[in-house]
Amino acid sequence: MRQTFFHELKELEKREKEEKKERVELYLRSRSAALRDSLPLISIILIVIFSIGAAMYAVYLFVDLTRINDVANIHVTSNLKLAARNIQGNVFNDPEKGISNWMLHRDQQNGFEIAHPENWIMGSDSSHLFEIKKYNSQRSANESLAAIIHIDELENPQGLALVEFAAEESKFTASSLKKETLGEKEIIRTGKRRDESGLAYSKIYWQREGKNYCLKVVYYNQNNKEAEKDLNKIVSELKIL
Repeated sequence: MRQTFFHELKELEKREKEEKKERVELYLRSRSAALRDSLPLISIILIVIFSIGAAMYAVYLFVDLTRINDVANIHVTSNLKLAARNIQGNVFNDPEKGISNWMLHRDQQNGFEIAHPENWIMGSDSSHLFEIKKYNSQRSANESLAAIIHIDELENPQGLALVEFAAEESKFTASSLKKETLGEKEIIRTGKRRDESGLAYSKIYWQREGKNYCLKVVYYNQNNKEAEKDLNKIVSELKIL
């Protein structure tokens, strides 16, 4: 009787082990089948994501390289251009100041950052570090200019301090210039002036890493209130890195 009892106990343990083994194998087979079934879906999702990313990048390249948004009588929807700029990371927003989807330009080499409305057109003059233009009409790039902004690096062979340099370059006395702080940097403003032809302009000077820079605003049409409003915001958002 005793031997029979132990024999039955061993048989019971053996069956339990076999049942556990079968359950584990069944679970593994079901997981493997589920994974095989999901692979086509995962592949499709990855292909869709990649295709969307590639399409958006292609739009960015097309808009950026062809400058199609700057050419008259050719329309690219705002959403496409905005999507392209989001990929590039050059969108600037400040709802408190009424700034939405502005173009953002960051020049790490020369240490400045500037933003502007999308309807200001990038200039093509390579003599400037940065240049944007506002036309009185967006119907044609041949319309008269309303305003222009450009940034230049200026030579300072005598190693003058900023205020003395600004006075010499602008041809105004140092006492007539305005000292201000932008971030942690000192800047010098000329305020709005007029040249010999009567054209209004203003300049901002600053120094960075031993180099002198100047932002110049030229007001071709002071009756263009939109351009005047833009200019004030653009200049206020200048950052020296």
